[in-house]
Amino acid sequence: MRHFFVLEAQLIAAEEKTKDAVAAAQFIDCWDWQGPGVYVGTDFDPFVSSPTRAALLLRIFEGARRKISDFGSDIPLAYLQKHLNSRTRYFTLPQSTERICGEIDRMIALLKRGQNQTSTANDLHTD
Repeated sequence: MRHFFVLEAQLIAAEEKTKDAVAAAQFIDCWDWQGPGVYVGTDFDPFVSSPTRAALLLRIFEGARRKISDFGSDIPLAYLQKHLNSRTRYFTLPQSTERICGEIDRMIALLKRGQNQTSTANDLHTD
């Protein structure tokens, strides 16, 4: 997923050239792979400090999800080997887009839930 998040974030940063878009690309690029399914540096709270940044992260996740869906039922092994294989990680089978998109959907739902809680808290706050 990170690969597609990075691609989408870089695309948005190049098109929009805003501080938040560049910061989003840097934030995602710094996610550090530790092993299968384990990344560090992914705490959304410090990055999502405004509704604008939360909306930007949602756009990145949704754009990455669309790109993954465009592959059909699987991301081809040839694509994975060309763009994701390294000395420490490699793919030997195509990867299910349904599974990956389901994981992204959960991330999107989590981020949206956080936005709703923040909006509700802001709405209830009075001086």
